[in-house]
Amino acid sequence: MTEITQKAMLVRLHIKQWGARKQDKQVTHKIEKAYNATNSGSFNKRLVAEDAIKTVSKTANAARSFHYENTLPWGDDGSRILLSKNYLPYTSEMRRLKASFEEAVARFIADYKDLVEDARVRLNSMFNRGDYPDGAQIENKYGLEVFIDPLPSAADFRVTLQAEEIDQIRKRIQERNRSAFEEAMRDVWNRLYQSVKHMADKLHQADAVFRNSLVNNLCELCALLPRLNLSDSKELEDMRHQVEDKLCRFEPDELRTNLKKRSQVATDASAILETMKGYIGHG
Repeated sequence: MTEITQKAMLVRLHIKQWGARKQDKQVTHKIEKAYNATNSGSFNKRLVAEDAIKTVSKTANAARSFHYENTLPWGDDGSRILLSKNYLPYTSEMRRLKASFEEAVARFIADYKDLVEDARVRLNSMFNRGDYPDGAQIENKYGLEVFIDPLPSAADFRVTLQAEEIDQIRKRIQERNRSAFEEAMRDVWNRLYQSVKHMADKLHQADAVFRNSLVNNLCELCALLPRLNLSDSKELEDMRHQVEDKLCRFEPDELRTNLKKRSQVATDASAILETMKGYIGHG
């Protein structure tokens, strides 16, 4: 197995957003009193109209989704594996998403004073100016950053310790990298399996309604897989070609209107699932 540190790096996406909500203890107390209840929940005010922050949230969610789609699991600190061969596509798209996020934030901040005044009317007696950050504070509530670091390498571990302790630490690093390598490949296989299964389940139901994304998402995943294939697995690449050739050959509308094609693709999807079970152990 090629050393994982030669083929990939760690990437962490950090997004911060103003929640635009605030718990109102007085209203919560009044509701509990009205219903003769205690510790029953809490009332959270929406500080600005939902539409005002929708674009910011949508762009942040798009960045988060893209990040997870293009990376593989690593550890518990939020870091994920980014393959070297996916570095340029990833960073290019993330720069675009960051620019879109910052543009949406700038528009929100430009409207912020008016939104606060709108809330004064909308919330009426629930309005509290102290719930709203001032100009510079609200700007600091937003941010989108990508941090990239090398994967830890046992060979690069050099500290002043007893030789036996250094060897043990290096072995732990090697073991963690090996486990991460295996987990990353399981994740890739499982993504493909679940996408094919979703298609098979839908298409086997002759009257099931499905969106274009049923087909489009699977085809997009197939296009992405070469940049997620950490082990350069020939089996995964062969399976990818099978999925493209058999499951991505028809447009969604063809599968809706032509029952023969729909049945054939459903059968092919089920056969591919059976083959994949041998690689990922689904029973």
